[in-house]
Amino acid sequence: MLIQYIGLHSDALCPRLEEKDRVVTISRILSGKRVRTRQALELAVAMFYRIIKTFLGDAWQPQEVCFMHTAPKDPEVHRRFFGTRVRFSWDYDGLVCKAADLEKSIPTSNPAMARYLKEHFDSILPSPRSEVSETVRELLWVLLKSGNCSAERVAKHLGVDRRTINRSLASEGQTYSSILDTVRTRCGHHLCRARSASAQ
Repeated sequence: MLIQYIGLHSDALCPRLEEKDRVVTISRILSGKRVRTRQALELAVAMFYRIIKTFLGDAWQPQEVCFMHTAPKDPEVHRRFFGTRVRFSWDYDGLVCKAADLEKSIPTSNPAMARYLKEHFDSILPSPRSEVSETVRELLWVLLKSGNCSAERVAKHLGVDRRTINRSLASEGQTYSSILDTVRTRCGHHLCRARSASAQ
């Protein structure tokens, strides 16, 4: 629900959620159309961390926090803020937590108010403004690390069938395979830079 409606708070946020073996990764929090500076990325991850903590209580901590950029001179500042392990030169920016954490009920929740707010948010939720190719590109970046980034899986995440994805991409002069190749290439380049930085 938070991921679905967070765009009403800021269109700079477009997080992706992926679950594997009961571990949830919330990544790609900052929109790919935004200037992805170190400061902006850290602010986006920190804000999402604070939002989840507000819902689940001060005792909640993610298993780890990850950033694609290199570590600062004093990484201890980040560890104290997030209260957990912080990885740098990683392959995504985001939070990792237990699926069970996100399944817990919110102590202050009000079912009646939740229904009302959902109806309200649905009524003001803008239609998607980004091109389908940009959405597919953002999603592939997250799915690539799981090893299953088929067109069928992307279509399932978007709630449409594969033919709809192909038609929409064709209208933008794009193909699924060309976008996948581009994402794979960029991901490979990033991993090479990250390994090089770690070796130093």
